[in-house]
Amino acid sequence: MAPEDKDRPYILCVDDEPGIVRSIRRILKAEPVNVLTAAGGPEALDILRKQSVSLILTDYRMPEMNGIEFLEQAAPLCPDAFRMILTGYAEAHVLVEAVNRGQIYKILYKPFQEEDIKLTVRSGLEHHAR
Repeated sequence: MAPEDKDRPYILCVDDEPGIVRSIRRILKAEPVNVLTAAGGPEALDILRKQSVSLILTDYRMPEMNGIEFLEQAAPLCPDAFRMILTGYAEAHVLVEAVNRGQIYKILYKPFQEEDIKLTVRSGLEHHAR
């Protein structure tokens, strides 16, 4: 794991599937970011109470609270963070709910392409820096 660099933006990746978290961490390894990870919403909220992040990438379907519920609770803790949902489901009501309640920037679908993750994270960080 790369050493933390306080001058680099922080990204929080939230997913209950360890393989997804490992994949995203690997994909972003060469990017100039610090990647924080959590296995679910409650753990991620604890992280956000201690560390501000520039970008949040969360799974939609997780135990305890789904990604939209998590993003709703995360918004007051990190109001300027770009929020993205990662999902394997293309249910229309999920997308509308995500946009309306979670104030999300983008929806990414599983299985995802490495380049899509990189480009989306770069774009979100560029918007956050403005």
